[in-house]
Amino acid sequence: MGRSWRGLVLLGAWIVVAAGGGCAKGGGPGEGGGRGVPDAGGSEAGAVRDGGPGDASSRDATRPPPDTGMPRNCVDLDRDGYGRGPDCMGPDCNDGDPSIHPGATETCDGRDEDCSGTEDDGAAADECPLGPGVASAACTLGVCGIGACNEGLGDCDGDPSNGCETDVQTSLEHCGGCDMPCAVPNAEAVCMASSCTFVRCLDGFGDCDGDPSNGCERTFEMTAADCGGAPSVGTYDGDTKCGLFCPGNGGWDRFATRTGNGSAWFKARVREDSNCSARIEHRVTLQVPAGTNYDLFVYRGCGGAPVGSSTRGDGEQEQVVVSEGDSFGSDDDFDYWVEVRLVSGSPCDAWTLQFYGHNC
Repeated sequence: MGRSWRGLVLLGAWIVVAAGGGCAKGGGPGEGGGRGVPDAGGSEAGAVRDGGPGDASSRDATRPPPDTGMPRNCVDLDRDGYGRGPDCMGPDCNDGDPSIHPGATETCDGRDEDCSGTEDDGAAADECPLGPGVASAACTLGVCGIGACNEGLGDCDGDPSNGCETDVQTSLEHCGGCDMPCAVPNAEAVCMASSCTFVRCLDGFGDCDGDPSNGCERTFEMTAADCGGAPSVGTYDGDTKCGLFCPGNGGWDRFATRTGNGSAWFKARVREDSNCSARIEHRVTLQVPAGTNYDLFVYRGCGGAPVGSSTRGDGEQEQVVVSEGDSFGSDDDFDYWVEVRLVSGSPCDAWTLQFYGHNC
């Protein structure tokens, strides 16, 4: 009986092993030893285990799931292909926005889409409109503006809505560029081909050194002080008849010449040098340079109204004859004053004043 009992025990153990097999192995799928005991809710206590093929805790949480199509060795949170890892297309300066990565198109929005380190560079200005006269647009901090104007134009009012509104080739306020005023001393300035020059000097001023940079640098009197300080040019005969039997004496003899620029006063005296009863006179002639207008006035006294005048146009000769009737047997000498008056023009060239009488 002892051997029979021992045999039955061995046979029973073999049957248990053959039927269950769980005591020899564990952890495999479908094996009794790997299955947990169901809890009160019907789940198995050992259902979640480390190392199983479907176990989420066994994956690297920084890698994308296998079904995303992304490289396994690239941390790319915004799924634009740029991030951290050897399988990325490159590093990303903003992994939270798929529109921002190297090579992205810049738009005028105040952002750095292409990761260049500068906002709104590159093609950002391409979407900005071109106003009148604008050659290229610009974008700064998300705001469209003017990058460059067409040649000869300028955005001088700072308003991009009306484009490049100023012609800097002709504007006196913006000659050659914005805020470059064209002003020439004592002259009528003009902006031509973006260069500041002048067309004429103001009346009473002259460009006598030929240097346009200092404008019309010389000043001339438009009105002389007064006749009281007039210098004398001398005394000369004025008889229209003289000699035996008093024949006519109509020839003119020049006895004084003066030159100058601007207005001036002079004094002269007509002398009677004949016993003949005839008119005595002097003639005063003013040679006027081209481009300047002078008038000539003659007075019989210092002050009062002129007794003779000549007021012709620019560059024309002026002439006045001053005379007095002769009384027989008396001395009819008289003084007169001459005013040379600058009316207009740039008198760099001098006028010439000549005095004539009749030599007896």
